[in-house]
Amino acid sequence: MEPRFEALGTPAHLTTLCIAEKLRVEEAEDLPGPRAKGSASARDARQARGDHVSATLWTFGAAPHSIQIHEPLSAMWALKAARRLPKSLQVEWEDGFLAKFPYVWLRDNTFRRPSLVHLDLDLTPQVVDYSTDRLSVLWPPCIASQYSSQFLRSHSIVKPPVDVEEPSPQTTLPNAWKIVPAGPVDPLLMMGTVEWGDRAKDLGTMWPHLERVPSLCTVDSLSGVARVYVVDAVHAFEEMAVRRPEEFAFLQRCTVEYREGPFTARHRIVTMNEGRVAAALFNNESRSAEITVESVDEFYACLKSFGRIAWENAHTVEIGPRERLVVDNHRVLVGAPAQFGRRLFVRTFS
Repeated sequence: MEPRFEALGTPAHLTTLCIAEKLRVEEAEDLPGPRAKGSASARDARQARGDHVSATLWTFGAAPHSIQIHEPLSAMWALKAARRLPKSLQVEWEDGFLAKFPYVWLRDNTFRRPSLVHLDLDLTPQVVDYSTDRLSVLWPPCIASQYSSQFLRSHSIVKPPVDVEEPSPQTTLPNAWKIVPAGPVDPLLMMGTVEWGDRAKDLGTMWPHLERVPSLCTVDSLSGVARVYVVDAVHAFEEMAVRRPEEFAFLQRCTVEYREGPFTARHRIVTMNEGRVAAALFNNESRSAEITVESVDEFYACLKSFGRIAWENAHTVEIGPRERLVVDNHRVLVGAPAQFGRRLFVRTFS
């Protein structure tokens, strides 16, 4: 998979600035939403997306691999200048090509991707530096990020729009989610499985990187009573259509690319049927870095509004050892707070 972020070593002056706040750099934001009493802090346990000061190349969902650059870059890839603008960074390559990258997009495409409600639409970097092969940025509060020249060049244009036709969702559950007794499951019916640890998981559709998104998802606890977040995204978008109609209309027109390993798929965020929201699909963590909308700033502003409404409608569900949570994956976003010692087993079904 193409990395959203490349850590190729942090310049000494950026590292020095970070030492005083090292503990803050290694913390991640709290996920908002309902908290059960006694739950661990998400800030203390949220999954970090990579080491910002190591000389490694990280790919999402994979282990780091050391890399070295042995040959000089061609003019097409070699950076010539980086200029700070009020809302974006203008990058120039040696061949004369110019591109502007909004600060919110640059900050979003690091391993510490913020949750939607923590998006800072007015973010500006503390320090910007560049060399021939990379751009170095220090974000508040002292988060050092680097972006390779190739990564920036390959994301300097908007991907051509694709008319994505989502299949009509079929009603698979009488409710958006329900708790049922845990029982045997036929492996032949499953599309795949994944295990979640005790770190926080942001709300999202399961496996949107597949062309055919699973219709059902089940969650079992392997470690006693476990807490899970669920939100009916169809209801959240219906509420958004009333409270913020222009932003809802923008997201209704958007398609988002998702990527995981070798799999890439593009899906509509909202699927309409006879003027009503029929399905909703979104996952902030597996969203790729590709720019698929004309107005990046408007896209992030609309996502932040949706994120707030989604968390306002989120529920905390407790799953016991002999219970199973079943959710409609075409309308429910699933996440989890940080919870020490928790293990969740997630299955997906077509």
